[in-house]
Amino acid sequence: MSTYRTSPDPKLTGMPPGIPFIIGNEAAERFSFYGMKTILAVFMTKY
Repeated sequence: MSTYRTSPDPKLTGMPPGIPFIIGNEAAERFSFYGMKTILAVFMTKY
């Protein structure tokens, strides 16, 4: 007779290990984009 699992394996649930790096990369990309946008605006109005 076969046995069936009724709940998922707790080790396989949750997020993959690479997701924090993807989120960190996106946050750094947004930070650099808005930083460069601000620097460009200051440069264009001052010079």
